[in-house]
Amino acid sequence: MKKRLDFWENEVQKALKHVNKGEFGLVSLIGSKNPTHDIDLVTLPSPKTTNSQFYDQNHQLIQTLQYNLMGKGLRIIPFPNMESQHEIVYLSDVDGQKVPLHNLAYLDAESFRRFNPKGFKESVEHVIPIYGSLDVLSELPEANYDPLTWTLIGSDRTLDNLPEDLFNQKMKHILDYVSKHGFGEKLPSKINLSPKEVHKLTLNFIKAFERN
Repeated sequence: MKKRLDFWENEVQKALKHVNKGEFGLVSLIGSKNPTHDIDLVTLPSPKTTNSQFYDQNHQLIQTLQYNLMGKGLRIIPFPNMESQHEIVYLSDVDGQKVPLHNLAYLDAESFRRFNPKGFKESVEHVIPIYGSLDVLSELPEANYDPLTWTLIGSDRTLDNLPEDLFNQKMKHILDYVSKHGFGEKLPSKINLSPKEVHKLTLNFIKAFERN
C-alpha cells in the first residue's frame, strides 16, 4: 500500500490553492507522518512550463506553506541538498518548532536521475502524488542544464530567515557571480538585498537566461 503523509498532504493541498498549480507536472512528498520531522518536497515542472515560472511557483508554494504553518507553531526551513541542511537549519533565526524541508525541485529528467541516490526514484514512485504524476518525466526535456540557472536555484536562501548580515553577504556573492558570468558585469555596490528583492532579481536573471 502506498504511504500517505496525512498531515503534510493536507497542508500542501491547501497551499496549492494559492499558486498556479498548472505550472507543476508533479508535487509529491516523502517523509514522516510526524509533523515536526523533516520532509522531502519533490516537484517537477509541467512540459510547457519555463524555468522561471517553475522557480517562481515552487517558491510561492513553500512560502505559502510557511505562512499557513506559522499559526501551528511550525517553521518550515527549506534547503536544497543534504550537505547544507544542518547549517541552514541551525542558522535560521525563527521562533517555534523548526521543520527542515528538502526542496527537491528538478528542471528535467536527467537531473532527477543524476542527483538522486540509488533507490530514491523507487521511493518516489511509492508515494501517492499530491498533484500530477511522475509520468511527466517522459514529457520533460532529457536535459535542461544551464549552470547559472542551477546556481541561482540551489543558492536561494530567501525563505530561510538567515541572519541579515549572512544573508546579504551570501546573496551578494552569488548574484555578483551570476551577473558577472552571465551578463559580463557585477551588481551595483549599493543594492537592496531584502529577500523580496533577491527573489525578484533571481527571477529576472532566470528569465534572461531563457531568452539567450
